[in-house]
Amino acid sequence: MSEPRFNYTSNAWQGAKYDGSLGIKDIAKIVRKELKKKYPTTKWSVTIQRYAGGQAMDVKLMSSDFNIFAPVDRVVAEQIYDRQRCTSPDEFLEYWKKDIEGGHPNINQFYLDDDYRLNDKGKEVLKFAREVADSFNFDDSDAMVDYFHTNFYLHLGIGKWDKAYQLIK
Repeated sequence: MSEPRFNYTSNAWQGAKYDGSLGIKDIAKIVRKELKKKYPTTKWSVTIQRYAGGQAMDVKLMSSDFNIFAPVDRVVAEQIYDRQRCTSPDEFLEYWKKDIEGGHPNINQFYLDDDYRLNDKGKEVLKFAREVADSFNFDDSDAMVDYFHTNFYLHLGIGKWDKAYQLIK
């Protein structure tokens, strides 16, 4: 990240490839190309949204020929079932299986390293997607004073609500 040109807040940052003359549509095309170049056997959905008060980019992994999910593990379930608001490890194991089988599990792009559902390859691929998109972004927001100033909001995910992620064999 380079020194941000916007400095309203103390935590401002700017991606290395940020260019104020690039629109979000152009950025989405570049992100799509970089993802395809690095992971040619994957399919991505890179879409944009414009709305009053901002714009967003949705980057969703739709398919790959390698597994991105960690195996469902009873030991992990026993360690974290209570944090997932489940009453027992068995209930959590069922939740975990259904979440992955549903084809579009919610992920938190800020805590990919902590996501028990992703294996190392899944984390690597999604972190790369986040890094590529963020390299064209900046953020000078401060939620404490209700001030939001960013090039775009990023929504990173796996699959879509109407089209599940697929492992291509």
